[in-house]
Amino acid sequence: MTITLISGLAAALLIWTMLTDFLYAVIPNTVSASIAMLFVAFAVASGMPWATWMAAMGAGGAMLAAGFALFALGVIGGGDAKLLAATALWAGWAGLPNLLITMGLFGGLVTLPIILSHERFAHSRRLARSALGHRVARLGTGRSVEITAAQPTDRMIPYGIAISAAALPVILVPIGF
Repeated sequence: MTITLISGLAAALLIWTMLTDFLYAVIPNTVSASIAMLFVAFAVASGMPWATWMAAMGAGGAMLAAGFALFALGVIGGGDAKLLAATALWAGWAGLPNLLITMGLFGGLVTLPIILSHERFAHSRRLARSALGHRVARLGTGRSVEITAAQPTDRMIPYGIAISAAALPVILVPIGF
């Protein structure tokens, strides 16, 4: 029951991340940190062997380094790099190839419509932002915060959607969803 709750919370955060990344091009640090902390809670609650835990930490660290290199090159955003590292913890070395391949496929699905129909995508993003306003709930505080960090352009690719979509099965399949 505990590991199901922990995994469900991580999945809910990933779904929330998809929405905020699409609307605002922002992945708050608190989300990535929470997903990483939920992995630690999952590892403890499930009795994960120490070797598996350390392998997961290695996969997360490797993806953090790779993500920051891609960020430095301007390929992905900083939030994407941290989210990738947090989700890599859940995948570990054994699941990392599947996570990355699935992420690439979802990334293509997210990017292709943007490339093919830039104006339509930009219009739908603007409509969604205006309908929901530029305020989102700040995790854990009950307050809302004005989103101004990224000031997204309509040409930005919300790659957090692909990372989150690829991570959902990694998190949910081991608990039987």
